[in-house]
Amino acid sequence: MKKDSRKNLMAFTLRLMGDIWAMLALPPVFLGWLGRQLDIFMETKPYILIAGLFLSSVISTVSICHKAVKYGEQYEALTNGPPDPVQAAVANRGGPPYHPADRS
Repeated sequence: MKKDSRKNLMAFTLRLMGDIWAMLALPPVFLGWLGRQLDIFMETKPYILIAGLFLSSVISTVSICHKAVKYGEQYEALTNGPPDPVQAAVANRGGPPYHPADRS
């Protein structure tokens, strides 16, 4: 493996770890704090806190799934190079690519 590709892979890994940490840690902390404050203000013991934590788990799950697809495509491009345009056209259209010289 070349030195440049190792650096790119390391940067990719650190970016991935940072994004996953942010998506796992920030929504529960923020919505938990907000739920606690609203529970104190509205005098509704743990109900808003529980709703906030449930909402944060949904937000985290959806965002992690979205980021996994995005980072999967970036990882494939990083390790395999750019995709072949002919194969991409076949995969997208389900048949061989059209070329004007192929008419008969």
